[in-house]
Amino acid sequence: EILVRIPPADFIHLFVIYIVLVVVRTSLICGSRPLLKFLHAERKEVALADALVMSWGGLRGAVGLALAIQVSIGKADDKLSQDSADKVLFYVGGVALLTLAINATTCPMLVNHLGITQTPEVKLKLMLMINHQLQEMVTEGEHPPPVVRAVGCMLHDMEHRLFVASSRSTLAEGEDRRGSLGHMGIASSIRSTRASMASAASGDSVSVLVADLASARDHYHSIPAVLRESIDKMVGKNPIEDMIDDMVAILRTREVDCKLVRAVNEAFLSLVRAGYWHRIEEGEMTMEEGGPLLESITTALSKPSQDLTDFTHLIPHFEWEETDKPNAAKAGRNLGLSVNWEESLTPFTRGSQFSGTLDQKRRCCSARIIVDSIAFNLLIMVTIIANSAVVFAEDALKDTASANDLAWLLLEILFTVIFSVEFALRLSIERFRYFCDGWNVFDFLLVVVGIVTVTVKLIWDSDGNNQEAQIARSVKVLKILRAMRLVRLIRVWKVIAARIAGHESHLEIAEHMQKFNAMYQFICARMHAQQDILKYFGDHGTANTPELARCILQSQISLYTAKVACLQEEHSLEAWMVAEVHVCHMSIKISTDLEQFIVSARKNGLLSTSEAETLMHSLHAYIQLLEQRIDELRSGRAEFPPFITR
Repeated sequence: EILVRIPPADFIHLFVIYIVLVVVRTSLICGSRPLLKFLHAERKEVALADALVMSWGGLRGAVGLALAIQVSIGKADDKLSQDSADKVLFYVGGVALLTLAINATTCPMLVNHLGITQTPEVKLKLMLMINHQLQEMVTEGEHPPPVVRAVGCMLHDMEHRLFVASSRSTLAEGEDRRGSLGHMGIASSIRSTRASMASAASGDSVSVLVADLASARDHYHSIPAVLRESIDKMVGKNPIEDMIDDMVAILRTREVDCKLVRAVNEAFLSLVRAGYWHRIEEGEMTMEEGGPLLESITTALSKPSQDLTDFTHLIPHFEWEETDKPNAAKAGRNLGLSVNWEESLTPFTRGSQFSGTLDQKRRCCSARIIVDSIAFNLLIMVTIIANSAVVFAEDALKDTASANDLAWLLLEILFTVIFSVEFALRLSIERFRYFCDGWNVFDFLLVVVGIVTVTVKLIWDSDGNNQEAQIARSVKVLKILRAMRLVRLIRVWKVIAARIAGHESHLEIAEHMQKFNAMYQFICARMHAQQDILKYFGDHGTANTPELARCILQSQISLYTAKVACLQEEHSLEAWMVAEVHVCHMSIKISTDLEQFIVSARKNGLLSTSEAETLMHSLHAYIQLLEQRIDELRSGRAEFPPFITR
């Protein structure tokens, strides 16, 4: 009916309005490109192709159409004529229709024409490297010649498709490059395609990388071999150390593709992250230990860089202070040596954001004594219970609460002051590390809720209850959030119970065990990632490109530093504790293998189901015992080694 009442001239006006809207949106988005770059992690400007797609594909009419229908029905409380209301609905609905009919149907063609969805060239290069590995697996395997030829044809066709895609991506002469590729010459072909974005590796940057590697290695090897023996046995020999000189030579003599460096780093970090998840699934570390490791990978991947920065993001999650340094006298008693660790700990203390002035350390020490005291923790626990009781009492007595508004307000101010002082003390101790813990963030949010609650009540009283309904709803929501402080009792009670029972050392041991295992798993995951990335992108287990060599050398620097961290935490513990955890984990792995052997015997008919279950029952009981032992060691409650001789 509306279309019948619309004059023909309005159809022309509709198309004009549609064109103007497209032009205005395109102008705004393209003109905002210099500002949008500040939202990018690397301050990169939005590409013109991306801006065009956002302009063409971003027109929608759902909200406008709903408002137009409301205007057509209500006519703005009869302030609009029927003709005006019909035109509003016609223009808004027409723009929505044209958006769906024109923009939606042509947007895929625009995206394909601009090449936005094409695989980036650096990713194509990585795919070509993997294709090369597949070709080598076929040719070097013991397969019949017909099979090798058949699979080889398929792999060459895959390679051809990748080169065609690469040529479209870079507007280069793909077929010419395709003809220059021999069966074993893919690495040289990849290097020959870098002219558009290759940058020679700066001699200074290579020298800095080599110097950092030598410094980290010297710091680690400056620790006496007797002290390094335990961690070296646990992680095993790293084959990468024998390739360091060759990789340095590759870096010094060959060009580095900056974009390919980032792609290789992202691939390496993805392998490390997969290693972390595997260790969590296998029970080798808890989510509490693996959380900071996974977060460091996520942060590093969200901020693309030519360097591996995950270890830099990991350090703030751990607290290495003077009190945490290994006790040289204790190490000397255990090993018959007198060790000076100052130089070996330099990677953590030199230039650290945690190193402050002497006055800061004294204030931090005084605050720590207060926060760690039983009296302070009891005060916080009593305050939490009292605050929750006041919240429920205030709600239950809401009918008579008007006469006692001042008393409720004073109590809330008192609770807020106590929680704010606690927050200030903990923040002065941990500084920015305070916000790396989920419990601390929860406490901080509750402090903010308390301050907001007091502010709202003060505004309410000063406003003379003029907006009582709106403020009452706000206070009701804040009351529910304040009651969530009861959850804090879980954390506070654990601390108080440990201190009352005289188990303060258990908390300290558990902290050192958590730090040690996190660093140990960091080392293991990184070593496996080094081997995996060479398997996927290397040449017979060696780095044959400068990008790969650079990535592995940088990862080796953090490996040496993490080993120093492991030794630091290990010598803050009893000598047998770390070895005990390692023995338990190895025993669980062996027991799991034995279980698979029994399952295989049952499937092959050598054992009946009942006989197999009898054997596996003993294995399961032993595995459960080992897991309980690991929990005791991680929580600091283990007092004697049943598997390790003192």
